[in-house]
Amino acid sequence: MRCSAYAYFEAAIHSGPDVALGPHPCVALRYLLTPVQWGRVSRVPLPASDIKTLIDTATNLHSRAIEAQQHQHWYRPLMLQAAAGLLGALIGAWASSQSKPVIPITAASAAQIQQPVSPK
Repeated sequence: MRCSAYAYFEAAIHSGPDVALGPHPCVALRYLLTPVQWGRVSRVPLPASDIKTLIDTATNLHSRAIEAQQHQHWYRPLMLQAAAGLLGALIGAWASSQSKPVIPITAASAAQIQQPVSPK
């Protein structure tokens, strides 16, 4: 038998100050209360239609909460793709600057240098 705080409170009220409830106040409460009073303490089981309504309501609330959570974070895939694109561009720029061949600087030959033509 389960004992709730309400049952303990009812037992304390109906028993009076001179009755010790002991370690199991629900047992004492069962003997101290009339059947009508005991019926108020314990809960009547719910009918199947009420249980079905409660389960449907809980399922609908859970579905709406999941949908709201998914709509709340719509920007995350977009931001991830943008960050990946920026990181790829930075790595590509760094890699291309590291892999360019070094072109030696040589002095130009006399044939490559053209003398300016002086106007007459």
